[in-house]
Amino acid sequence: MGKTLNFKVSAGLKSILGQDLITDDYVAVLELVKNSYDAGAKKVIITFEPDSIVIADDGMGMTMSDITDKWLFLAYSAKKVPAESSYRDHLRRHYAGAKGIGRMSCDRLGQTLIMETCHEGGKLERLDIDWSLFEQDQNKEFAEIGLPHQTLDREPIFPNDSFIGTRLQLSKLRKRWVRSDKLRLRRSLEKMINPFSGIDDFGIEVISEEDQLDDAKESDAYRKVNGPIRNNIREILEIKTTEINSQVTKGYVHTIVRDRGELMYEIKEPNPYRYVKDASISLFYLNRAAKNNFTRRMGVPPTQYGSIFLFRNDFRILPYGEPGDDSLGLDRRAMQGYNRFLGTRDLFGRIDLYADDLELFKEVSNRNAGLINNEASRELFGYFEKTHRRLERYVVGVLWGDGFLRREYFKSKDDASKARKELQDRERESETTAHLYHSPGSKVDFMQLVRSLAQDKDVTIVKYNEKLANIVANTDEYELLQEQLLDDLEELANKTSSQSLKQSIGDTRVVLEQLARQRAELEQQLKDSEERRNAAEQLAEERQKQKEEADKKTQEAEKERDAQIAKNQYLSSVRNTSKEVEDIVHTILISSTNLSSIINLVSMSLEDLGIHQAELSQQLDRARFQVERIGKLASMITKADSALLREASRVDLKEYIREYLDNFRGSLNILIEDESNGEFFKRLPLLELSVVLDNLVSNAVKAEAKELRVIFHNTNSRTIYIDFADDGCGVDLTQFTAETIFEEGVTNRRGGSGIGLSTIKEQMKKSLNGDIEFLGNGLHFSTGATFRLILK
Repeated sequence: MGKTLNFKVSAGLKSILGQDLITDDYVAVLELVKNSYDAGAKKVIITFEPDSIVIADDGMGMTMSDITDKWLFLAYSAKKVPAESSYRDHLRRHYAGAKGIGRMSCDRLGQTLIMETCHEGGKLERLDIDWSLFEQDQNKEFAEIGLPHQTLDREPIFPNDSFIGTRLQLSKLRKRWVRSDKLRLRRSLEKMINPFSGIDDFGIEVISEEDQLDDAKESDAYRKVNGPIRNNIREILEIKTTEINSQVTKGYVHTIVRDRGELMYEIKEPNPYRYVKDASISLFYLNRAAKNNFTRRMGVPPTQYGSIFLFRNDFRILPYGEPGDDSLGLDRRAMQGYNRFLGTRDLFGRIDLYADDLELFKEVSNRNAGLINNEASRELFGYFEKTHRRLERYVVGVLWGDGFLRREYFKSKDDASKARKELQDRERESETTAHLYHSPGSKVDFMQLVRSLAQDKDVTIVKYNEKLANIVANTDEYELLQEQLLDDLEELANKTSSQSLKQSIGDTRVVLEQLARQRAELEQQLKDSEERRNAAEQLAEERQKQKEEADKKTQEAEKERDAQIAKNQYLSSVRNTSKEVEDIVHTILISSTNLSSIINLVSMSLEDLGIHQAELSQQLDRARFQVERIGKLASMITKADSALLREASRVDLKEYIREYLDNFRGSLNILIEDESNGEFFKRLPLLELSVVLDNLVSNAVKAEAKELRVIFHNTNSRTIYIDFADDGCGVDLTQFTAETIFEEGVTNRRGGSGIGLSTIKEQMKKSLNGDIEFLGNGLHFSTGATFRLILK
C-alpha cells in the first residue's frame, strides 16, 4: 500500500528566486516600490545611507498574521485574493504586481534586511533577515532557517508622519551606489508610472545626503539626485508632432490621427479582440524639429531617453521602451527599406493596458524580459502593429512622398521627383502642416489613404480633413496629376457624402472641359505651323541638294588637274603681281571665306526660332569685323592707304593676340597658355601681325582642326617665342620637309594656293624682324602640326 510524499525545499531556493532571478538592481528597487503602491501607499521615500538603502512607505502596513501567513509565505500573492483586498476598492487602484516574489528583490540589493511595519491599530513589528544564512548549507531546508522577530512598543514614524506603513532597511549592499547609479535609478523611476493614468496621490522621493553638494551645483533638476520624482513624459508628449491615438473598449476601437495639432482623420471600428478589452496606444512621429524640441526639453536626445513604453495597470513593464530595445521588432523591419518604415529612432509613445486578471498578461519572472508569450500578449502586440502601420502609412506616404513615384500619381516622373524632394526639404524642419496643402502629391496620397479606409466595410469614418483630400482645389497643381485620380476623389466624396468635395469635383470638370477645348485649338495651330515648317525645310533641302550637285561637279573637275601643273600655273599667274599685293589678296580671300560662312550661319539662325538673340548678335559682330578688314585691305590694294603697311607701334603681344583670336572662336576652340613670367612688348606693324595670325588660323581650319593652342614661352633674352599647335591632320612629311613647307606654291591640300605659309615666312622676316619654324606633328595633340613664331 502506497503513501503520500512531499517536496523538500532547499535553502538554495532563496538565491534562485532572489539574486539569480532578479539580475538588475534598478528593477529590484522598482519591484519594492510597486509593492508599496499595491499596499495603498501615497508616498515612498528611498534614502541612501552609508552601506544601506532604506525604502519606506505610508501604506497599509502588515499585522503579525500578514507577516507569517503572507509575506513569509513564498509565492503567495494577496493580489490574487479579491476578498482580502477590500481597502483597494476605496483606493481604486489596479494591482501593479502579481507573482508574490517581488519581496525577493531585497536579496538582490543587500545581504541583510530589517523590515519594520505597522498596521492600523497594531504595534510595530520588526523582522531581521540575513540572506547569507540560506547560502551556507544547500542540504538545509528553507523553512528550517529561523528569522528573528520583535514586537516593539515605540511609536513608528513613516512618510507623511504616518503611524502605519512599511520600512525596509537593506544593508551590506551587493554593490556601491555611486552618483551615476542613483541618477539612472531616478530615470527609471520617472518612467515607472503612466503620466496619463490620473494617479496623483502617489509620490516617490529620493534622499542622498552625500550628493547634496553636487546637486547644489546643478541648475537642472533633471541632473539632481535628491528630490521628488517627476514624470516628464507628459511634457514630451505636448510637443506638436504627428501622432496617432487609439483606444480599445469592449465594443469598439476608436482611432484618431493628428498632425501638428490638426485633425487628419478619425475612425471607429468593432473590437475584434478576445482579451484586449481596455487598452490604448499613443504613438508620436518625431521629425527633425520635434527631435530638437525633445532634446531641448529633456536634456538628452530621444534615442537616449527611450521610445515606446508599455504600461500595465499604469506601471511600466520592462524592457519595452529602453534605449536600444527592439522587443516590438520595429528596427528589424526598418532595416528592410530606407525611408519606407518607421523604427524606434523615429517614434516615441506608450501602450496602456488595463486588466484585472494579470494571469493573462503576465511578466516573465526575471522582471526585465517583458510579457510572457501567450495568446493574450500576441493579441495586444497585434493591436499595436495595426496602430503602428496606420501611423506609418500616413508618415511615409503623406509626409515622405513614398508613393509619388511608386504609385505613379504624376504624369511625369520628373515632376514626381521634384515634388518629393521639395516636400522632404520642407518637412524636416516644419512645425506646421501648411506645406502639405501646397504639395499635390501629399494631397493625393492622403486622399487615397482615406479612400482605402472608406472601402473597408468594418471602418466607419467619423471625420477627415477634406481640405487636404481635395486634390482639385488648385487646377494648376491638378494638371500635373494622372487624370483617373479625379474618379478616385469622386468615389471618396460619394462614400463619405462630402458635399464640399462633390462641388469641387463638378467645378473642376467644367474647367477641365474648357482647358481641353483650348488645348485642342492650340494643338491644331501647332500642327498647321509644323506643316508650314516642313514645307519650308523640304524646299531648303531641295536647294541644298542642287548646290551639292554643283559643288560635286566642280570638285570632280578639280581632281582631274595634276598637282604639279596646278602649282606652276598658279605661280605663273601671280608672278605679274607684286608680292605685297599677293599677300593682301590672299588675306582678302581668307576673310571673304570667313565672312561667307558667318553670313550663312546667321541666315540659318534667323530661321531657327530656338536660337537666342545674344548668339545672333555675336555672329553679326564677327561678320562686321571681317567686313572692316576687307575694307582696309581693299584700300591698300588701291594704294589709298599704303602708309598703313609701314606703321609700327609698341604692342602687348599677349593681350593683342588674345583679343584678336577671340574673333575666331566660332570656328575653333582656342586655348591660351602662358608659360612665361615676363612681359611681351614689341614695336611692330599690327597689320603684318594680323596677316600672320589670319594665315595660321586659316591653315588650322583647313586642316579640319577643332582646337588651337597658343603658348607663350619664357625666355631669358629679348627674343619672344609663341607656339601655335592644332589637332588637325598635320603636315604630310612624306612629301615635304620642315624647310620646303614654307616655299611658295607648296600646299598640303589639293586645290590650295600654297601662299599661306610662305606669306607668314615672308612677313615674319621682312616686316616683323622674326621667323617661323615647323616644330613637328603631334607635339600637343595626338595629331596636328605645331609652328613657332620667333620675334627678336
